[in-house]
Amino acid sequence: MHKSNLSEVDSRIFESFVDDWAKASNFNDIKPKKQLIDSITYVIDGEKQKIAEYKANKDTISNFCFGNNVSDTPYIRMIDSGKSVSEVMSAISEDVLFEKQRKEAEERRKESEKQRQAELEKQKQEYETRKLEESFNALPSHVGEENARALSQPEVVEHFKEEFDKKAAQSQIEISVTTVNEDPENLPNEKYMAVIEIYFSSIEEKNQWKQVMIDNGFGDFKATEFKKI
Repeated sequence: MHKSNLSEVDSRIFESFVDDWAKASNFNDIKPKKQLIDSITYVIDGEKQKIAEYKANKDTISNFCFGNNVSDTPYIRMIDSGKSVSEVMSAISEDVLFEKQRKEAEERRKESEKQRQAELEKQKQEYETRKLEESFNALPSHVGEENARALSQPEVVEHFKEEFDKKAAQSQIEISVTTVNEDPENLPNEKYMAVIEIYFSSIEEKNQWKQVMIDNGFGDFKATEFKKI
């Protein structure tokens, strides 16, 4: 048993051999015969070799797992259950590849979702801008009866003309004029452009201003920008 302790061999392996080894034919009086000693040595050496192989296999698996940044615990259990080193390493490689593909798929999904959200936000902003521009440039299809009556009154029209003149005078106006010193009959049709900055306190006020402009022959205009400030 001393030999067993020194070699880390589990003494329980001897249980199946005890009856055969204990036969009188294996002894000279109380001294074991060489054949008995050889038999015991063979069994012990075989177990020592198994232990050495197990340790080597365990180290191989642990090092392979470390190189692939995975835990060796489940794969050591596979060795303990009787799987060969090649079988375990094949399983590790498959698991590592699967995990890599899973992470790559997750990254692609996140990037796709990020791009989708960015596109939705862009579409939302474009939609809001378009609606504001349409709200300014499109003449209202109908006006409330009270507003309609008010806009039809000469004094109201005159009031908005005065307000427009004051705001236009306070705004920066850029006018581009082309003058041609030729016979008036041969002059090209001249066009002028005025960039006027006007502030409205509400959409209703903007709509009233537009109606006044159109009613007074200034309907050919377009808002290049209309936004909330």
